[in-house]
Amino acid sequence: MATEQIICYWREQGRLRFSSIPIMKNKVIDAATMRVMNTSRNGVGTAIFTEEARINGPEFYYRAPDCKPGPAIQMGSVRTKTSEDEFNLCSWYVNNRLPAMAKMPGCINTRKLVSVAGWAKHSAMYEFLSLEARNENFMDHEALGLDESSWSSNIIKYTLHAPGSPSVGRRMSPTEE
Repeated sequence: MATEQIICYWREQGRLRFSSIPIMKNKVIDAATMRVMNTSRNGVGTAIFTEEARINGPEFYYRAPDCKPGPAIQMGSVRTKTSEDEFNLCSWYVNNRLPAMAKMPGCINTRKLVSVAGWAKHSAMYEFLSLEARNENFMDHEALGLDESSWSSNIIKYTLHAPGSPSVGRRMSPTEE
């Protein structure tokens, strides 16, 4: 199933350039072409994100110098129902999620992304030392969403996740040498 794979193209610094994205080079992608791309891969969602914020976790020293993601990744993409909800979501990332990730054992890095094209408006990519480290530490933080009095619980009520989101898995490429 395609929601089990994420294909990312990274630029270390600078502005987003559509011409640097392989699927955009030398052609305009019209709606018909996008439908063919999406239906040829089951359940795929296509979006272009740019980095809004990045925090380093306690395991940042494990990060490779060439900006490749950590060995274990979780990436989800969402949109909200209203503009007011969107402002609240942004505030939640700044005041809740990102500070928690900066202290979470096993977390290498968290990137908060915003969309410039595609269905989703927001995304987060969490990088961990391993899937085990993610499961051991991140899931307790996620459980806050079950507490009706928590801010995270309110966020869950009005965010709409893309099909299959979030995706969780191991980085396949580039491999460690």
